[in-house]
Amino acid sequence: MKRKNIVKVLCALCSAVLIAGAGSAGAYAAEVDFTERVASENTYENTGDDALPASYSSRDLGYVTSVKSQYSNSCWAYASTATLESLLLRNGIDNGDMSTSHMNMWATSRSNGKGWMREINDDGYPVTPIGYFTSWQGGVFVADMDEDPLNFDTYGDQVPTDLARYGVTSVRYLSKDDPAEIKRAIMDNGGVYSSFAYTGACFNSEMTSFYMPPSYNGSYSGHSIEVVGWDDNYPRTSFTGRGDDIPENDGAWLIKNSHGNNNSLGGYFYISYEDKWLFSTKFV
Repeated sequence: MKRKNIVKVLCALCSAVLIAGAGSAGAYAAEVDFTERVASENTYENTGDDALPASYSSRDLGYVTSVKSQYSNSCWAYASTATLESLLLRNGIDNGDMSTSHMNMWATSRSNGKGWMREINDDGYPVTPIGYFTSWQGGVFVADMDEDPLNFDTYGDQVPTDLARYGVTSVRYLSKDDPAEIKRAIMDNGGVYSSFAYTGACFNSEMTSFYMPPSYNGSYSGHSIEVVGWDDNYPRTSFTGRGDDIPENDGAWLIKNSHGNNNSLGGYFYISYEDKWLFSTKFV
């Protein structure tokens, strides 16, 4: 692996990048102070909820990297790096893809038996990326590594810690009870990072819309994703995964997933505003 001196940059996760259950969190990074933000092509005046557009997509504006296909149970690594990548792109910085392998290996048990107490194939935690980015040991770009493999024989304290070019200086959680704040965070930063209860039973047949109703009591697993937009007019009738049990109102969040190009939306899907667990403290 190439070793690179870390560049000290301002990276304030302050509105949108790390939304790990208790709300959403945001990332802010650049080689200079971000006091002056790059103007969005979808501009608005922050004067109240009615100033927000009815729909928005960071995908359409080019503030996203390509959809990836995650390894094993590492959705938390893919979703969080995607969100920080969006933050950088939103501010005119394009360094390519960040390494999810570096984060995954870093977040494993250390050689002394301590650390994150997990192996590469194990589930992660929604808060792990916060520790990774705020440690200034990540994020690491694939282009700065000679190779990007998952080394199953590597302990967390054996992973190079001098490859990071961006770090995080603060994290802000957003409230599920203030969707307008989440929308503003998406527009300001490119995306928010969150988790929800995932099951194929709540997808429509095309895998393009997802809705878990309050009455759902079946099996599911936690899954982390990047929220990159919304559509207030997305039809409630599109959420057909549970048959007649559909949302009461229109409206949905646009989600960048990490299961590859698996549907007609290129790996993206919509999740209802009324979903049971999205933005919930259940997955903090």
